Amino acid sequence: YRTLSARGLSDVQLFNNAQELFKRHVEVARDNVYGGYYWSLDHVSSFTFKLGKTLSLHDEVLIGALLLIEHQADDWAEKCFADTYAYIQEKFIKSGHVFAVEGGDRKVVNITNKGMGIYHHPRQLVINLLAIERIIDRTGKVSGVFN
Repeated sequence: YRTLSARGLSDVQLFNNAQELFKRHVEVARDNVYGGYYWSLDHVSSFTFKLGKTLSLHDEVLIGALLLIEHQADDWAEKCFADTYAYIQEKFIKSGHVFAVEGGDRKVVNITNKGMGIYHHPRQLVINLLAIERIIDRTGKVSGVFN
């Protein structure tokens, strides 16, 4: 949310700080074995994670990555967005389900519909559609807010 505040304030330092923190958070949460992102890192020193996966977390990664793409044309963010979107399509969009599944175990095999998807998923869709419209309006150029 610091990136959104930075955008509103046109604060380059705040945006750069938020960008660095976002990337670090995403990299720490990344499951390099099964893909996607862990639910949480509960204790750094004991390396204790909640290994389940939730759609809401992945939606927030999409929002943050597209924000970096829009304002900085960030290569890391482009790959992060593409990888996260592909993971969501593979793991959370299931045939026979009207809505995306909320989450599940580490492999998203044993699924659950407990979560915040009723809020996060449509929020991600609207926020990212608006960002894509702005990118299209600028014919693919970065926003220029932080130049």
